[in-house]
Amino acid sequence: MNNILLDTNILIYLLQGNVSIKEMIEGKTWFISYISEMELQVKPDLTPIELKAVHSLLDECLIL
Repeated sequence: MNNILLDTNILIYLLQGNVSIKEMIEGKTWFISYISEMELQVKPDLTPIELKAVHSLLDECLIL
């Protein structure tokens, strides 16, 4: 199966550069919930660079 549902913690690990997680989900279609999408974007101290990284990651996901 090439689909995987990711939660917010996994997305945060990806944003932090966790290579082992990236390797585990590589080649799969990433699904996330609308809640996870919102949680990533509402962190109050996000810098513009971090927000850009969040948006790039979200572009790789299909939102449920």
